[in-house]
Amino acid sequence: MEEKYKISMEELILLLLAFFFFFVMFIFLIKMNFLIYFFFFLVSATLILLFPIFLKNKLHRRFLLKCSLFPIFFILILIFVLFCFNNYEEKGQNLIPYEIEFDAYIVNNSITPGKLNMDLLKANEIWNEQNIFLRIKETFYIEEIDFLEESFLLNVDATNKSECLKYNEIISFSNKSELRLILLDSESNHRGRGCICGCDSIVVDIKKELSLDLTGWNIAHEFGHLFGQFDIKNRYNLMCDQLKVIKPSFLNKKQIYSLTRNTFISSSVKIYN
Repeated sequence: MEEKYKISMEELILLLLAFFFFFVMFIFLIKMNFLIYFFFFLVSATLILLFPIFLKNKLHRRFLLKCSLFPIFFILILIFVLFCFNNYEEKGQNLIPYEIEFDAYIVNNSITPGKLNMDLLKANEIWNEQNIFLRIKETFYIEEIDFLEESFLLNVDATNKSECLKYNEIISFSNKSELRLILLDSESNHRGRGCICGCDSIVVDIKKELSLDLTGWNIAHEFGHLFGQFDIKNRYNLMCDQLKVIKPSFLNKKQIYSLTRNTFISSSVKIYN
């Protein structure tokens, strides 16, 4: 009968620490892309992979070889992410300050005014880099939307006339606003919609993602759509929502060029120093 190897508490702690180390290094690599992190990550992974070879005890060797699967897994994910979401582009910069005013509509008490202000500050941290300032004119509280209507606002692209009619009917409570941010708490898998049916409203779900509160980033991202930007695959770019957990804020020159010619930007209030 084959002898079974029982993991000790010390080995379990070391394994968990190693897993945490690789996870942290993975996040640093994805977010910062510094060569030193990449080198250190590969060297550490190589040492872990080679270490079992020098063990004489077969059970120890087999156990550590199994443990070495997770650095391999991380390396494969890293290669995939770097390959698919790594477009080096020249950063753009808007030099003319603009102030964008909008009304906020809180649906079914989904968010408190204090939390909304904090999320708006986070969104402004991103847009202030481009001299664009988001400001709430007035806040309204709405309690006349059911969960099916909330799901419709987030799940339907509203690309045809009938869908747009229903979309505008649901948000008819905000007809007096020229630009609106609607915040809700739904069961949808989507966390936001921007520039739908007239391109004068943004819908954002305040639910956490992977236990992270990304509402502020989602607001900034959806305003990007309102300003005429499209989703792209570049992990540093504000318009890349596949890797929103690292809260990218980069905008390239082409995006800034189109942004400054957007209707909302060009017709908004210029701020003069």
